[in-house]
Amino acid sequence: MGHEISIIRPDREPLVLAVDDSSYRRREIMGEDELVLNFSLAVYEEIPAGSTVTFEGDTYTLFQPCRVDKRGSRNFEYQATFNADYAYLKKYMFYNWVDKRLSFDLTARPWEHIQMIV
Repeated sequence: MGHEISIIRPDREPLVLAVDDSSYRRREIMGEDELVLNFSLAVYEEIPAGSTVTFEGDTYTLFQPCRVDKRGSRNFEYQATFNADYAYLKKYMFYNWVDKRLSFDLTARPWEHIQMIV
């Protein structure tokens, strides 16, 4: 990546920073869609869960606190993993309302899938 990105933090001003070349985005068909940002700052900055980033037209949200490593007195290395919006569904389970099972094949119409979210 190697360019500037803006992290929108709730209740704070946006944080504009340059990310390291080791940052990446991983998108898989029927799998994860995440943006991993690695960057260093001279001062500690709080990046709370709920912060968002827009990258190439897609919006990613920070669900877990980012990892911060202190290297010396003036070097803080961050690793923040932002997930796509569908990661909100990880908080929920599918429930088969016909036979009350939680484990089953997902073969149904879209409106039936919406009904199965607990």
